[in-house]
Amino acid sequence: MKSATLRLTTGVDLAYTDTGAPENYPYITIFAVHGIIFSNLVFKRVQSVALSKGFRFVAISRRGFPGSTPYKPEEINTIINAEEPAENRYAFMEARGHEIASFIDIFASKFGLPISKDKISGSILLGWSQGAQYVSAAIAFAPTLPSDVRIRLRAHIRSVVFYEPPPVTFGLPNAEKNWMPIFDVTIPEAPRIQMVAQWITAYFNHGDLTKRDPNALEYVVPATDKSPSIFNNAQADMEGLECYTQDACLDVPLFAFADQFKAIYRKAIGCAEVMQLFPDLKIAFVVGERSPSFAWVGLWAVQDDQKEIGSTKIIHYKVIPGANHLIHWDNPDKALEVFTSKL
Repeated sequence: MKSATLRLTTGVDLAYTDTGAPENYPYITIFAVHGIIFSNLVFKRVQSVALSKGFRFVAISRRGFPGSTPYKPEEINTIINAEEPAENRYAFMEARGHEIASFIDIFASKFGLPISKDKISGSILLGWSQGAQYVSAAIAFAPTLPSDVRIRLRAHIRSVVFYEPPPVTFGLPNAEKNWMPIFDVTIPEAPRIQMVAQWITAYFNHGDLTKRDPNALEYVVPATDKSPSIFNNAQADMEGLECYTQDACLDVPLFAFADQFKAIYRKAIGCAEVMQLFPDLKIAFVVGERSPSFAWVGLWAVQDDQKEIGSTKIIHYKVIPGANHLIHWDNPDKALEVFTSKL
């Protein structure tokens, strides 16, 4: 698997890992964007099986994570300043969306990726956990890119997969009982951040999920029949996987952008400009049966929001039996199947 860096026209560098092209042509390329705490190396196990299944898998490292350009002081100020104007926050996310979309455009041209003409070609844009914010922004703000870039993106992007985003990722309400270590200020800051990886990769025993009842969810205590995903790995597998640098931890204050996230998410799934640019775009929402409560609250929140705004956009909801938040780590074959099936 190749590790490299791609420079955008803005001078920003985005690091990535790439499986390379499979023997079959045409083929589907998956561009994956990682979430909080974990680097793009969190996709290395699913990348290890992608090539043999006939897919190309590219894992992008977001700004602030290893290999990619750090945020500038003024960008950091936009993130952490509680009094930052809404229009600045919106512009910040537009820039992040343009970075992801521009990466796809430049990468596709550089490596001659097949365009989306049938069921076996084109590109899938996958956002895992908080990475869904950046995928949503990439689609929502694609219409404000230069016309030649828009034309190329239209030809390449076939599908979007929102993979277990918390509801706040789209500016939607959390459950009243919502709990995550990262928000529990009774835990000292350093262990609080490090605890996230253990808790978020655990398995949870929920009640009857078909009732869509938030009271049926387990919010705090992981199950004991299966260890968290990160406990089942050799130390070599974990190297570079978790990031606790100051830049990487800027993901936490981004949750204050809820109003902007909601507008961006709604724009991505229903804006006339977006639908005109990507008229055949398929959208999927993937959740593991035993994932943390936020994954299920996120799914239900999206479904409820679809009804509230009267959206006619079809979203394919996919539930993976027995899976947790790291199905792409624990069962990469199954993850790849779900990410690509009917998309």
